[in-house]
Amino acid sequence: MLSTAVGAVAFLLAAAPVVTLPPGAPTVLVSSEAACAAVSGPVMMPATQSKYITGDETRSVTDPTKSMARARQLQAVRAFVEDMTVLANRWQSSGGGDLSAASCVLTRLSEWADAGSFLGLTTEDAYLTRDVLVADLAEAYRRVADAPLPDADRAGVEAWLRTIGQDTIAFYEYSAGPRSRANNHRYWAGVSVGTIGVATADRSLTAWASESLRLGLCQVREDGALPLELDRGRRALEYHVYALRALTRLEAVLAPVRAAGDGGACVDGLRRLRVLTVDWYAGRTTPSGVRQEPLPAASRRFLAEASAVTD
Repeated sequence: MLSTAVGAVAFLLAAAPVVTLPPGAPTVLVSSEAACAAVSGPVMMPATQSKYITGDETRSVTDPTKSMARARQLQAVRAFVEDMTVLANRWQSSGGGDLSAASCVLTRLSEWADAGSFLGLTTEDAYLTRDVLVADLAEAYRRVADAPLPDADRAGVEAWLRTIGQDTIAFYEYSAGPRSRANNHRYWAGVSVGTIGVATADRSLTAWASESLRLGLCQVREDGALPLELDRGRRALEYHVYALRALTRLEAVLAPVRAAGDGGACVDGLRRLRVLTVDWYAGRTTPSGVRQEPLPAASRRFLAEASAVTD
């Protein structure tokens, strides 16, 4: 799973001074240009390997040495994704007052697109890891795509994103293992491909993402559990949360392109999965006989929000 890396932009914007503009104008941080200059140049997706110990069929026991090596490999791409997310959010929240933030996102994405970044992957783990990263990049692009920047290379960025989406589909259809084709990895692939599809108005991509959503929701048992995530041993709860995050986000991503009143097959699966996961964390149910690892902070934050919905 992806752990968030803080990029140069996130650091600089957090430390930047705040200025007060004339009445009616938004209050913004003032270092978009400087922060943009600190964004990493293009790098290729590293050939990462699994962080789990060899021979662990549940893929729940992390090898510290492998995990640290993998984190170092991913540091640059994670920082870039974080920087694009921060700047895209900043543009969106500025009410149009920080055009330089949007300009930076489009410019840097164009540079990474020209370099063919996130393509040419050589390991299975790299494919599985790319999905969350690209989902966030595509979301960053979607948020700034309509910014009034006539010289932005939107066509180049969109062609690059669509190529990544098509490459993702090809991997899951022809190369991924049977479990990855159906578990949380497929759901996050759906988020990635679906976000690209919505951002670029590509119906073939949103159709595949819709099938990913159906696949996930139709696997949810009557009690709300996901069989493939129950197999994750002492991290089964964590992976139920991770799958729930993906399916929740995927449903939201696809909402603009789904027909009115089309709940899709197995639509109640998302509610049952949410209830089961919240109850499991609260100790009200124990679908797995294995003692669970403590949840990471991101999972706890998500469950706090999910609890409000469930209640």
